[in-house]
Amino acid sequence: MRKLIILMLAGFLFACNNNPQVKEQQQVEQPSYDTNRALGPINFDISPQEYPAKVPGTYMQVGSYRYELQPGFSKAGKLTVLRLRSLSESADRVQSKLFNQMQNLLSVLKTENGAPTEDAGFPDFKTMKNGSTAWNYTWENQPKTIHLGLERIASDEYRVICAIEKK
Repeated sequence: MRKLIILMLAGFLFACNNNPQVKEQQQVEQPSYDTNRALGPINFDISPQEYPAKVPGTYMQVGSYRYELQPGFSKAGKLTVLRLRSLSESADRVQSKLFNQMQNLLSVLKTENGAPTEDAGFPDFKTMKNGSTAWNYTWENQPKTIHLGLERIASDEYRVICAIEKK
């Protein structure tokens, strides 16, 4: 009886080890992302003096588009937040140009940080009020928080915005 139980247990273990689904589950590893990276070559905790070497101007090419960058430094002089924004566009260009710019940033952020933890899709910009922001994508699964959305600046002006903050 004891030999039979041992044989059954050995057979079960052998079957599990040869099952492709079990092997696939065992081999799947979570990709590792650089948690100290704000965006591209820009790392958190750099000083205001180091920042211009990484971004030699106000604008930076991110993927296929250029965005205005606004760094934020702590009292200790370390980069803790990086804000990006596109040029403003009129309402008739939101669904084309701004949609493409948001998708561009979304693609870059997914590559660097994985899938967002919240995904509300592209906003219904027609219902937005002047001065409001619709955060459509959020990453909260690491020591930084990222928000990507659309801002209505005035009655007929919008822009894509992004905030990357070290927690």
